[in-house]
Amino acid sequence: MEETETPKPVSRSNSTIKSDGKNDTAATSSAAAAASAAKGEVDETAAESTDVKDIMKLLVRDAKKAAALAVEPTVVFVGTAGAGKTSLIARFTSPDADADPKPTLALEYTFARRNKSGGGKDLAHVWEVGGGPGLAGLLDAPLHEGALRAAALVIVVDLSNPSQAFACASLWLERLRARLAELERALRARPATARLVEQLRERGAKRFDQGWQARAWLSRCLCPPPTHTPRNRQETRRERRK
Repeated sequence: MEETETPKPVSRSNSTIKSDGKNDTAATSSAAAAASAAKGEVDETAAESTDVKDIMKLLVRDAKKAAALAVEPTVVFVGTAGAGKTSLIARFTSPDADADPKPTLALEYTFARRNKSGGGKDLAHVWEVGGGPGLAGLLDAPLHEGALRAAALVIVVDLSNPSQAFACASLWLERLRARLAELERALRARPATARLVEQLRERGAKRFDQGWQARAWLSRCLCPPPTHTPRNRQETRRERRK
């Protein structure tokens, strides 16, 4: 009777076990590295998203500031009736027009627009107070709180009559000072706009050298000169006889 050989159990050697341990460690390290890389990519993407949001916030903030500072200028023309205010405005807004402008009866509005060098357009509001000093009260309409940041007053006088020219300029300057005083009181009464008055004063002071020393010179030049009424020869002889 033949003897049957019993198969011996196969056992792994130490070298095989060690080799398998190294493979497991390498696989674990690779998985950890992949997870770390994925986490890094997620963190980097989140950081980029945060940076984009911050940049957008800065852009929106800068756009709001620019919109707040972008004030359209206002120009108001006043002066003697028939001095040429309407013609001057027409030459400024429509230099190629040939038609003679009609006289302004009360208050008239127009605008001037030009293209910017970097794109977009500049717009200026142009007002004319017609009728002479008798309609000086109409100055309150174009000269309001919203126009103070960029407003200009142009006084047009007829130099063929110097005495009326100085009187007209003085009248409109006094009317302008009165209107500005009203607006200043209204702005100072509200905390939100009280700072605007000081900003306008500081900006105006920078336009003159040596801290407003030119103001006295301007006041002397624009005040009406002393007047003298000439008398005929008969009145002079009567005074001498007395």
